[in-house]
Amino acid sequence: MEVWQPIRWAWENRDEVQRWLKILHRWFRGKKTEPGILIVGAGGTGKTTLARLLAGEHDFLLDSPRAYQESIAVERFVLNDDKDVEILAPPGQIHRRHATWPDLEAEIVAGGFRGLVVVSAFGFHSIGNISYKEHRLYKGSKARFLNRYLRDRRNEESAILQRLEPSILGCPKKLWALTLVTKQDLWWNERSIVESHYRGTAEDSYGQRLEAIAAKKASASFRHECAFCSLAISNFETGTKEPLKSTTEGYDQQLQIDSLRRLFDTVHGLMKWEATR
Repeated sequence: MEVWQPIRWAWENRDEVQRWLKILHRWFRGKKTEPGILIVGAGGTGKTTLARLLAGEHDFLLDSPRAYQESIAVERFVLNDDKDVEILAPPGQIHRRHATWPDLEAEIVAGGFRGLVVVSAFGFHSIGNISYKEHRLYKGSKARFLNRYLRDRRNEESAILQRLEPSILGCPKKLWALTLVTKQDLWWNERSIVESHYRGTAEDSYGQRLEAIAAKKASASFRHECAFCSLAISNFETGTKEPLKSTTEGYDQQLQIDSLRRLFDTVHGLMKWEATR
């Protein structure tokens, strides 16, 4: 397939894509009396890109991926068509969670959010403005560094889930959690492994930990779903532009939009669950 073909396909289906986004905007907006939705996750997984997409600040058909910048405080985005609605995305770096997460965790327990979007990336967390050779996990080989880094970041994703567990269990109201696994363009050729890890069919996986949390909640008050997508097609590189992994050969914009379509299907299921009493 020539490069221009998926781009043309995306433009020909632009109206449908915009319709999906409007549905997603309305869902995040909710009613004035409804609790909000919180986006959480480790640093560099795509939380800001997702929030910008939902707020109407990012057009994935037109905008190039932004260079990664660490968030230092809770980021707040307002919907373009409703300035009263905020999307919150707290910073994911460990040293910044201590200052920014406790208030939000207390709000989860108080029923201040009707849902959590937990953003993961199968370990492909953007690296700050340093060389991989300066990273604590570098031991003399780029390939070994990448393997160590991805494993370390997947462990961090599980640690975030462990941290959220008391807040989820302490919430007395209906609550859903959506695990959104981004950067599909980087792990597409390993998708069966990735889906097993997040859906709970692999031993000692993220998904099994989440199933254990769900087992402690009444099924009528908690629901979890997984979705897998690419918010921006981009090679994996450090902040100093050192290449670490190229996008999967053959992953194009049509596959990206298909992934977003499945995300919206998942959202539709959560919307219907929310509406049940």
